Amino acid sequence: MLFEEKHSGSNYFCLLHYEDFKCIRHCQKSFEMVFVEKGALTAEINGQTYTIPEGSCATALPFQVHSYGTPENSVISIAIFSADFIPDFYEQTHGYALLDPITGFTPEELALLQDPADHYAVKAVLYRHCSLLSRSGLVPSHRPADAALISRIMSIIQEQYKSDLSLRTLAAELGYSYNYLSSCFRRHFGVGFPEYVNMFRLEETARLIRDTRLPLTEIALQSGFSTIRNFNMTFRRRWGMTPSEYRHREAPAAP
Repeated sequence: MLFEEKHSGSNYFCLLHYEDFKCIRHCQKSFEMVFVEKGALTAEINGQTYTIPEGSCATALPFQVHSYGTPENSVISIAIFSADFIPDFYEQTHGYALLDPITGFTPEELALLQDPADHYAVKAVLYRHCSLLSRSGLVPSHRPADAALISRIMSIIQEQYKSDLSLRTLAAELGYSYNYLSSCFRRHFGVGFPEYVNMFRLEETARLIRDTRLPLTEIALQSGFSTIRNFNMTFRRRWGMTPSEYRHREAPAAP
């Protein structure tokens, strides 16, 4: 899962597409709107759990921890955009949480989002959802003091998960004590740093198995696993089947 474009810059917008989408807990400094085109999605946003039916959209504000799961087959699109893409809504929601992050959308709206170059059309769609979200209500929610730090760690994991990531090395690079960073990470994500990095790697291996025909050995090495044996054991614990079985299950049916 793309948590955030590495060099998103200002006035940034992108639209991503997934089937049977699942994503571990993460946070970022951008907005995220998830449009469920088919099926259904479950979302945990800021500690609350929601079911997002077909034709509905869920919004996560900057620095809110969130995750997604798919209780049934789904097709979704995710709009990720920087705070200065819709700056007045960012100013309005800064220091608040959405009372109800779920809105409805039309196929026509989703079609308009397909052309990121047409900023006027894209912003018109996003602002309609901002209006609905604003009218549903806001509640005070102080952003954790370490929210920016957690977002930075998310970016580092995304950029360096293929390498031998160490929290102790990371703490030294960022100028924090190991104990503080470890406690901070577990408080936000419910697991330790090594376990989370492995979860991230497994998400990436599952995507590569589904979307490419790369050999499983190459996928394992590309995703940061040191040995095939460790990859097979870890993958089976996470997905309940071997990588080969997963590829066979996810292979498209012959026409």
